[in-house]
Amino acid sequence: MLFRITHCPTCGSKQIKKIRRNWTGKYKNHIYTVPALEFYECPVCGEKVYDRDAMHQIEAHSPGFARPSPHPTINRQNDPTESELVVEDARWKKTLTRHATKFAALKSQAKADVKRRKSAPMFNKRGKFLADRASFKK
Repeated sequence: MLFRITHCPTCGSKQIKKIRRNWTGKYKNHIYTVPALEFYECPVCGEKVYDRDAMHQIEAHSPGFARPSPHPTINRQNDPTESELVVEDARWKKTLTRHATKFAALKSQAKADVKRRKSAPMFNKRGKFLADRASFKK
């Protein structure tokens, strides 16, 4: 222990004592134990006081301070097979082609609407977004 406590900081009792025992904590429904933790405890009000070493021990055992592994485990068991990848690629190509046609139609409709002054242009000829469309007149 780095310091000595003679009075409880909560109730002022002189009965506070340094103890060493297994300490149990809870973090996000995970219960963990710190073996042989040394700290002060007041028998009158139940206050517990921890020094820096005790806090380091608690942090070392707490799942809240756990560091992820720098080398994550890769589960290759559920990876798709080569034939499944070919089928998936074909499905994406078909979907993108179908949507490209729809977007081309929407783009030409938007251009026609701007030309007929039915709507304001949102982008200039270089593709830059036009934030100020106040100059548009119907």
